[in-house]
Amino acid sequence: MSDWLELELAHRLPPAEAPEELWQRVAQASACRVETRLHRGSRVLNGTRRAWPIAVMALLTLTCAAFWLANVREAAATRIASHDPRAIRLWLRQHSGLDVPLPDNTTVRLTGARVLRRGGERIAAVEYRAGRDRVTLLVARADPRYPLPPHGTRVSAWQARDQVYTLAGSGPDRMEAACQLCHANL
Repeated sequence: MSDWLELELAHRLPPAEAPEELWQRVAQASACRVETRLHRGSRVLNGTRRAWPIAVMALLTLTCAAFWLANVREAAATRIASHDPRAIRLWLRQHSGLDVPLPDNTTVRLTGARVLRRGGERIAAVEYRAGRDRVTLLVARADPRYPLPPHGTRVSAWQARDQVYTLAGSGPDRMEAACQLCHANL
């Protein structure tokens, strides 16, 4: 309030004495309000305590879902399902930087390819079937620091140009079926 209004009210309205009963009612009302506030405050506090675990679980669920979705998108971007050797070769060139020659061959059935990442390097994995055998051809850039893996009954490796090729089969103990990708006359 402004000073002049306060002076005017004080001059025109002299102070009045409040009855004792009024002071008792005001004191009771104040006590009730304090109790109510404390009671409501504890209810809010308990509600907040119950809400925290739910909020944390929801946040954790959303975070996990975001990571899962990012990995699914990454996996989808690094895999192709195709029977066409030209399409697979082009896709591998675009996604791995590796040129994997895949001949048109009727003795094997290409099923697709994917790009693996190991130690910052990209590795092309061409998947196909030779008869009943499932075979994977892995192709990576040649690195003189790493020797070729040893030949075995289910694994074969060689180097051509600046790339290392490794065949791994899951069929019977013979690599001839796996070699049919490039050598149809075996």
